Amino acid sequence: MKNSNTKKTKLFTPNSRPKTVTMTFTRGTDGSYHVERATYNNVVNQHVTRVTRLDARDATSDLKSAAMSGKVTVR
Repeated sequence: MKNSNTKKTKLFTPNSRPKTVTMTFTRGTDGSYHVERATYNNVVNQHVTRVTRLDARDATSDLKSAAMSGKVTVR
């Protein structure tokens, strides 16, 4: 059973290295977007990189807050 008093953590720490986050969206018939999947490349060292899956809700929340503050770059 989860403790309801646990503090919600941020997706990434403020001083973390730059990360490339890949999100897969589904566009609904009403024009809304839903995050199906979110991953990023977790660079361990110069020899090892792992693809790590993120929680879609946390990634969506992080994307929304970045968009509101004008810090989103789309490539």
